[in-house]
Amino acid sequence: MRFGGRTRGSNKGLTLIELLVAMSILALGGVAGLMILIQAHKSNTVARVKTAAVNAAEQRLEEIFRDAPSNVFSFNNTTFPVGDLVAPAGGNPGLVTVTGNSPPVVTVTVTWRGQGTLSPGQVTMTALRSTAPR
Repeated sequence: MRFGGRTRGSNKGLTLIELLVAMSILALGGVAGLMILIQAHKSNTVARVKTAAVNAAEQRLEEIFRDAPSNVFSFNNTTFPVGDLVAPAGGNPGLVTVTGNSPPVVTVTVTWRGQGTLSPGQVTMTALRSTAPR
C-alpha cells in the first residue's frame, strides 16, 4: 500500500527515544568537558600559589644569607608577607625560624589559608648558614 509516494516500512525519521538518547550522550560529554575545565583551574591555582610560596621562601633565604653572619639570629621568629597569600591566622604567611648554633639552621615556612577552590598548604625550605666570615 502506498501513501503519499512512500511505502509504510520506509519511514526514516528519528523516534523520540533515539532523540533522547542522543541528547543524553551530548549532555554527558558537555558535563565531562566542564569537569576537565574545573580541574584544570584548580591545578593552575595550586601551581600559582606554590610557585609564589617557593619564590618568596628562596628570596627570604637569600636575604638572610646576604646579611652578616652574626645577624642570622635576628631573623628568628620573624614573619614576612608573600604576595596576595594569607596565613591561616590572617597575618603574614611567611615565617623564619633559626635554630642551632654552629652552623645555624635557617628554616623558612610559607603557610597559606585555603579559600574557594584552593586548599590550605605549606612550603618549607631549610638551609645551613655558615657563621664564618667571607
